[in-house]
Amino acid sequence: MKRRQFIQSMLASATAASVFVSLKKKTLAHSVPSQLLYGVRVNAGKVELFSLDLNTLEVQDLSSIIPEIILQPNERLSSFTVMLDGTLIVATAPVMTLQPINPSRLITLSPSTTLPNLQSLDQNSTVESLCATNNGELLSIISRNRGIPPFSLAKIDQETGEVNFLDDQLALPTNARFSNLTECPDDHLYATYLAGQSPTKMVQLFLDEGNFTTLSQLSYDGRLLYNDLLGQAYSPLDDGTFVLANPTNQGTNSLFWVSEEVGEMEFITEFAVDKIAFARS
Repeated sequence: MKRRQFIQSMLASATAASVFVSLKKKTLAHSVPSQLLYGVRVNAGKVELFSLDLNTLEVQDLSSIIPEIILQPNERLSSFTVMLDGTLIVATAPVMTLQPINPSRLITLSPSTTLPNLQSLDQNSTVESLCATNNGELLSIISRNRGIPPFSLAKIDQETGEVNFLDDQLALPTNARFSNLTECPDDHLYATYLAGQSPTKMVQLFLDEGNFTTLSQLSYDGRLLYNDLLGQAYSPLDDGTFVLANPTNQGTNSLFWVSEEVGEMEFITEFAVDKIAFARS
């Protein structure tokens, strides 16, 4: 609960950035290295990259250092992750209301790096979530019906593009939306779960046991959240889960910290991006 304590203190102060730094260092009792959270968005069809320093809340536009990537008119940005070697990867998916001309694809934002075309996906299957794991694998949550249930967990081979579904290890319920896959430093997998008229839940996935468990119902300002998050990322410094959301339907998306046990989203700062992922140390 360390993060909760200093975020609450930060929100009570008019000098948010400086209090964020001083309280974080005081709480952890040592000098804290700068944590960079990357964010991507699509602007006029072009993919843009930004970084947010969680110690200073400074945002930098990094779009000039990545290759120019233009999405097709029927494509949307569906996920974003950072590999162990620092390679930035985004996933795209066809817009659900249009006939999919281009299948889901993986695109690297890192210069001089290429990725193969995805294999073993039919025209209705779309990559909805990517997670670069601590052991170098690339996991994904894939919709079998153009962005809506059913969903499957899969492993993607970065060399061949082969998609290997893991339904034999963990069969997800067919009537619910699973997304925002992320992994914490101790290798636990988290995701969000949304079914019917129920609130959005944070869940933990257990591949070894073939099941999942609900950790909490997400809420903001005392109200349960009924729409899905835009992104979720676990701090590599083990400072907890950070999520991108727009719970009050404002014009700009914002970054929040979430207690897995309680589910209350605590506002950090506005962050005008569509997906988030932490830089790897």
